[in-house]
Amino acid sequence: MINFGSLAKAAGGDVPATLEELFKQLDRKATHTGLRPAQLAALAALDQQIEHKDVIMKLSTGSGKTVLGLLYAEMMRRKYKGEPVVYLCPTNQLADQVVETGRLIGVKVSTFPSKGLPYEALSGDAVLACTYDRLFNANSVFESKSIRPSAVVMDDVHAGAERIRKAYTVQVPAAVFPALRALLEPLCNATDAATWAGIVRGDAGSTYEVPYWVWSQVCGAVARLMADSIDQPPLLFTWGNIARYLELTRCCISGVAAEIALHIPPVEEVAAYAGAKHRLFMSASIKDSSGMIAALGCSPEAYQHLIEPKEDEGAGERMILPTSLINSESEKHEIAAACAVLATKTNVVVLTTSASQAAVWTATGAVLSQGSDFDGMLETLRTTTGNYVVFAQRFDGVDLPDDACRVLVIDGVPGGDRIIDRIDAYRQKDSPEYEVRTVNKFEQALGRAVRSSADFATVLLVGADIAAFIGRKNVAGLLEERTRRQVELGQELARLPDHAGKSIGVVIQDLAQALLDRNEGWRHAHKTRVAVTDKQVRDTALTPYEAGALAMREAWNMAKAKNSQGAVARLRDAAGANLLHPIQKAELLYWVATYQHQFDPGQAAEVYKAVFGLNTKFPRPQQTPDKRFARMTDQAVALCGVFGVFGSPNAALARVDEVKAKLAFANEAEMVERGLHELGELLGAASSRPEKETGRGPDVLWLFDDCGTCIEAKSEKTAPIHKTDAAQLLLSGTWCDEQIVAGTPKPVLVFATNVTSADRPEDIAFGPRLMPESVLMDLVDRLRKVLMSLTYDGPLFTDPGTVAAKLREQGITGAAIVARLAVMKS
Repeated sequence: MINFGSLAKAAGGDVPATLEELFKQLDRKATHTGLRPAQLAALAALDQQIEHKDVIMKLSTGSGKTVLGLLYAEMMRRKYKGEPVVYLCPTNQLADQVVETGRLIGVKVSTFPSKGLPYEALSGDAVLACTYDRLFNANSVFESKSIRPSAVVMDDVHAGAERIRKAYTVQVPAAVFPALRALLEPLCNATDAATWAGIVRGDAGSTYEVPYWVWSQVCGAVARLMADSIDQPPLLFTWGNIARYLELTRCCISGVAAEIALHIPPVEEVAAYAGAKHRLFMSASIKDSSGMIAALGCSPEAYQHLIEPKEDEGAGERMILPTSLINSESEKHEIAAACAVLATKTNVVVLTTSASQAAVWTATGAVLSQGSDFDGMLETLRTTTGNYVVFAQRFDGVDLPDDACRVLVIDGVPGGDRIIDRIDAYRQKDSPEYEVRTVNKFEQALGRAVRSSADFATVLLVGADIAAFIGRKNVAGLLEERTRRQVELGQELARLPDHAGKSIGVVIQDLAQALLDRNEGWRHAHKTRVAVTDKQVRDTALTPYEAGALAMREAWNMAKAKNSQGAVARLRDAAGANLLHPIQKAELLYWVATYQHQFDPGQAAEVYKAVFGLNTKFPRPQQTPDKRFARMTDQAVALCGVFGVFGSPNAALARVDEVKAKLAFANEAEMVERGLHELGELLGAASSRPEKETGRGPDVLWLFDDCGTCIEAKSEKTAPIHKTDAAQLLLSGTWCDEQIVAGTPKPVLVFATNVTSADRPEDIAFGPRLMPESVLMDLVDRLRKVLMSLTYDGPLFTDPGTVAAKLREQGITGAAIVARLAVMKS
């Protein structure tokens, strides 16, 4: 007989009183699976906020966030019967893992099939797992099919925010790029001629953001240029997201590509997201909420109830080795060769900041994985060993548990892969905003290989830039406590005398093998040094940057509704807040000027001059009075200030090595100019880039206590000095006479070049000095010796008298540096 009575049961099951009770009701396939203390604490906190719209939960990698997210989703599915519930992931691979986790704990999860729709999930009979891209693209099936979830769970939410920003970023098609560049060049060249020279040459490293006053003139013409491409991928999935607000977008260009993006993604217009009754934001690392506020529209009130269980034990066992501290003279190819040897025994995964940076790793046998083969390579790593793989720009959203990755290499400071990300990093590098954002990416990258408290891996930090970054005192303070202790332990391990006389390759192999062999001495040291018994949770008050992000989103909502006056007032108020870093203030004021340009261009120009005064890395204003350049303090005091931000001499040395890499004349001209400017700062000069800041003057100006150098960089030059080069240097010298504060010693005129001759002797009769690459490298080496000697002479970087003596010993006082520059002979 047919049991029709069974049909009377609710399809979704009963709604239990608590999430823990729900877990007990589930038909789990893995019978040994239980909830850990941190999970139980998190569920109890979630129960307290079950009626809230926005909830934020922080749990370390491997602490079971996916299970908790699925329990929350299942509770919502039962509570709102017949309505879909969506679980968002950064990648398809992670969505598939959610489906499998659901199967194991007894929560039914579906995902999008290769064809058709996941009807079971859309009718509310299963949780729907999919990527952020599915929901936020301009052709989203959620909108076309009017799918309206009752709840949205967001896993790896910081990676998700990056995916959303990309959904609101249009990559200008290659066929359109030349026409766009030609349109912009005559309008933008005057604001930054040096950068535009690089863009015209096709330099990928020359990047520029089109100022708002130019963009307002040309955005309509740009739309017409793009018209034939908007119905084809990839623009099919992005153009519709920004087209409505084109005049409020950012346009950024390099020598090879261009992007157009909204700085605040209007996620409030995505009905499937904004209309959800409940939204759960989950991450392993939450340094601040600014990204979630600005990109995701998360309510800042959610931070007053942040779920961060003290029972969370943190990440597993990581041997974090900054290779620059093991041997600062080591070359990257030596490290790559050592990794190739390790890859014969285990899986080695390299994360780089770009595909071009992968070359040194592929040269030793690594396979570069990108594009469509990404998921397949992850499956290979999960199921086999002996693999050596490079991923470019995959610092988050990738799970490599257990044997999938026992050696992880992070090559360079993690950052975004958009042109806009590179511009922001350059413009904001010295601000708390940049440090917080980068620390979050760094911790996300560290978590790729260790996915549970029982997991373990060696993590190699490669490059002077990343060693210098983690060595900064304030950066160390931003790290999670367990991560900070692992980094400190790795720094001590790198300095052990046992490594004396050994090559970097041998040291890396020995240490990584000790971890693979589960060496008892190492395990005891890690357990003893890394255990956190007094875990601190973050303050629930908004940081100045978070408050700024909230102001940006609120101003955006006004500006898009044509209430530019309201937007200006909101941002002006935020820019006047106490404790706001000047660089962060400049970012807020830039948008004050952008919005004010809509109704008062003249006043907007005045605001923009204030922006440029706070941060000269913005394009120059339309009209800028020359500023007066002056020596501000003596060399030793300035040097102490520059290096005082570092917590150890090795971190300071890594910063010197980072600048040294920029000074190689094989680099693009813009990179060498940056290196010259930064070297001047490290040497204790008042260093500036007048031509870039004012449109006149030398490429780089160093002012010491009793002398200075007016530098024209000709690093790319191989032919003899031409009369136009000589005239340019003479003109820069005249500018110095006019613009340097009275009483400041006149700087000598210098060519930074390897060229030693001129076309005609009379062109260089004024006696310019030469600063070849060899001299620059020697200056760097002498500066390193100063820093190394300070480690044996009392307090580090706190005694200007000692520093001054060391500068004299090494011959790198300002006067000694000038004296070393040979006069170019005619």
